[in-house]
Amino acid sequence: MPFPAAEDASHEDMANVLEHLEVLLNRFPTTLPCKNEANSIYSSFLSFSIDPITLEHTGDECGAFSEQMKDIFGIFGWQSHTTNDGVVPILERGPMVLAMVPAFRNFLAQHPNDNVVKKWIIDVAIGAEAICQRNGIGIMINPGQGNTSEVPSLKRKATSSSKDDTGQEKEVKKGRRANDLALQLAVKGDGWWECVACGLRRSGNMQMSRILRHASTCSKLEGYDSTLRKAAVNASSDSSLGAKATGADKTNRELGSMKPSQGRSKDRLDITPFIEAGKRSRREADAQFQNSVNLLIVRLICSCGLVPNLIDMSEWRQLMTLLGGGRYHPTSMNTFVDKHIPHEAAHVCKEQISILSQSENLTLTFDGTSNRLQESFYTAHATTPLRQSYLLHGHQGSDEHHTSEWIKDKLLITVREVGESRWAASVSDNTNVTKACRRKLTDAIPSILNLANCVHHLQLLLGDITKLGHFSLMILCQMVSAMKKILRYFSKSGLSVHALLDAHTKAGEPAQRLQKIGKTRFGTYWSACKALEPCLTLIHDLAHEGTIKFKALFDQPRIKFGITSEVALQITALFNGRYGQFFDNDFYFTAFILDPRYRMDDFLKKPSDEDQTADTGAPYPRAFMHVKDVLKGMLRGILQGVEDRPEQEHHRLFTILRPREIAQALIQQLGSFWRNEPPFNTRANVENPTEWWAGLASDTNSQVLAMLATHIFNVLVNSMPDERTNSHITWFNSPIRGRQKAQTLIDMIQVGQYYRNLKTDLSKVRHRPAVKFRKLDNTVIDMVRERLDHDITMPEQDGESDDEDDGDTMADQLEDEESANKDDGGESVRIHIKMCRDLVFVIDDAIDLGAKSLLDMISSEAMVPDPVEPASTSQGTSYEGETIEEIDWDNL
Repeated sequence: MPFPAAEDASHEDMANVLEHLEVLLNRFPTTLPCKNEANSIYSSFLSFSIDPITLEHTGDECGAFSEQMKDIFGIFGWQSHTTNDGVVPILERGPMVLAMVPAFRNFLAQHPNDNVVKKWIIDVAIGAEAICQRNGIGIMINPGQGNTSEVPSLKRKATSSSKDDTGQEKEVKKGRRANDLALQLAVKGDGWWECVACGLRRSGNMQMSRILRHASTCSKLEGYDSTLRKAAVNASSDSSLGAKATGADKTNRELGSMKPSQGRSKDRLDITPFIEAGKRSRREADAQFQNSVNLLIVRLICSCGLVPNLIDMSEWRQLMTLLGGGRYHPTSMNTFVDKHIPHEAAHVCKEQISILSQSENLTLTFDGTSNRLQESFYTAHATTPLRQSYLLHGHQGSDEHHTSEWIKDKLLITVREVGESRWAASVSDNTNVTKACRRKLTDAIPSILNLANCVHHLQLLLGDITKLGHFSLMILCQMVSAMKKILRYFSKSGLSVHALLDAHTKAGEPAQRLQKIGKTRFGTYWSACKALEPCLTLIHDLAHEGTIKFKALFDQPRIKFGITSEVALQITALFNGRYGQFFDNDFYFTAFILDPRYRMDDFLKKPSDEDQTADTGAPYPRAFMHVKDVLKGMLRGILQGVEDRPEQEHHRLFTILRPREIAQALIQQLGSFWRNEPPFNTRANVENPTEWWAGLASDTNSQVLAMLATHIFNVLVNSMPDERTNSHITWFNSPIRGRQKAQTLIDMIQVGQYYRNLKTDLSKVRHRPAVKFRKLDNTVIDMVRERLDHDITMPEQDGESDDEDDGDTMADQLEDEESANKDDGGESVRIHIKMCRDLVFVIDDAIDLGAKSLLDMISSEAMVPDPVEPASTSQGTSYEGETIEEIDWDNL
């Protein structure tokens, strides 16, 4: 059989080579020994897989395949493989040797374009031909086409130094054809390649999938050549399973639209196109089936936590082969980890950016984290107004200092990929470095608001309270210690858990799940205590019966405790300090005022005589000035962005109104809103403030204020997307999977999150209830109420340290949080407690803490009726834009 050169062999050529090899192996002479599995040197072909140690050494599946072929066929075989001075020796016959063909066929299906794999298969076939020729066995030409004539074998079509018809030597390139993009992305060395941007070096061949895996996530490539990085991302995305699935659907539609060509005879229809289309369709259907199954496996890994090592187990391969009915060829774990998942992540990232580039008022959240290999990185998420979050990047930098400037530069990459005009705010926790980063990000893009994570700040306040001397030196510290001992005991004793469940059943009480205490979420002390409280009586009884055993935990005298005036003053001081630190601007106050569910008359202080003289023309002038300043700052930042980036898409108002007109309209509309004039007097039965303001966006008498209000209410004021991603990192990067690379984790979480988002029903209206205590479930209210006269039992104070395995204390955790990145120059979040003379909460000077509507929020009974008011609407006009320099912002 004339064999093609590996670099010229098509899929059909290789199928013929494998079929020809199978025929030759079946005709091997009986003079060759036939050995069993235990004694055969070819037994590894029965369940062939890439050796993990060899793979780690070569860094490439095809390179590992070649190394394993060397070991199987011996050094002479490798010499013939590389120089063509001889043939690959095959020393046996029988089932062990015949297992080569399905092994080669499966591996070639996974790497159909790799010339190294093709060359090995062709050389083995040549070696099989040589054995048959030496023993006088005929060879069949063109297997698979029905020609069974037997003729002597032909040599390879061409070698590296063959001659053409003119007698001139004809140059034939050996190995894989160079890929132009690969040559731009990497520099080839002797058995290695390295990235052109960051210099990262990897051993092995310049395999495109390996190069794209690095290049599509290389942050330094963005600065080296952003166009080249974009090409790498697109190439990686286009080769992903998700992109192939989309392309297969398009191909099927094209095949269905084919029409037969008219033959020479009017009486006969030429069906050749149908036959060829049928063959092509079958091949493409098999490839599509393979890709579809692999895509589902990727989703199992990334969405459901399937451990990738399972894929290389023989039981998994047998299961997939059985379910695939011979159409699916099991893919190795390394192909998934090194190729399919990274390419799918690139495809997902591209799709996410396409979705987000059509959205407005996005929130950027970010947080730092690390894996078990101590590779540190910052996650960056985008959250839409519908509260759908997308992990866009995991910016790595284990060998760099994570200063505020470094983080800002990384986040700007994320922001600019989507479009600067699409973002409304950046949110993070309040460590010094993240706080400084947010400031610098807002300086770079003024339209992006700078907000701290409110959830994180509340936890810091709880942490401050738990560190007060009253709680650390007195009775409550001992109570917490006893609670932790009990929880730890039940977490380690399954027998005790069953005993407690039986006690609940006998008592006719529902069993509740005990809660663990978080290391930095100080509110979990309360939730753990409330979960344990209903079980204490039964635990006490079980301990006295001897069913469970504690060290004199319930033998101490009972005492009562309460909050002293001194402690109340300290807590008040902590609250005031944290309040002033968190509400360092009037953004939240403005949001509260613009919420149509709350009437200003019900919450604001009555103006003093001095305020009455203020020339604002609006009631509550002090509050009015606070809100006006915030809205002016927001509008100025947005207008600056419009002026700096005219090529980007912006809100329609900036194409029909001049900046001066927009600024003047804002002040006029804010005044109308403040006086509850039309169209702002339509507040009856409002449930969603965003929808209410969206309904005013088309009215010329409210459109500017509506744009800014929608901007505010679309912002996500916490960084919970990053917390959820950190939870997934903990899940995926368990101790048994502790060698996972940071980029692998990022890719898996990104893919899993994207496909989970596809299941989300965005048509459901998001309910945003007004906060009122009485709307809580009664059982929850009962749990929250204080019981100052409640008796508690005291643990014995002995010299043993039973809490050593609990890790850091509450104070330690807070100190770690607060000391992070001190060299950044930001303020410490530590609040020095100053004693208050009075129990007075110092909040915004315009809020009336004694207002009935505020009391209504925390009362178990309604104290004020819900407002009912009429409605009105109107229409708007249009103008062209101008620069913002002409606007006198100070006098607006």
